[in-house]
Amino acid sequence: EIVGGWGIEVGVSVSATKTVTMLLKGKLSAGRNPAVRFAGANLRYVTQYRYLGITAGERLSFLPHI
Repeated sequence: EIVGGWGIEVGVSVSATKTVTMLLKGKLSAGRNPAVRFAGANLRYVTQYRYLGITAGERLSFLPHI
């Protein structure tokens, strides 16, 4: 709810249906991925994400982009 409160404060809207989570692990294995909730909804977990044309993976590698 911190992010939601911040968004209201600065006038930015965040859509829970378009928001995803990705745990940046590097070379470590974190085991289970934590459940993250926003605006009463569980956020979808992804292993890689594309933003502004660049694809990054949870292992901090840009290999999926290449």
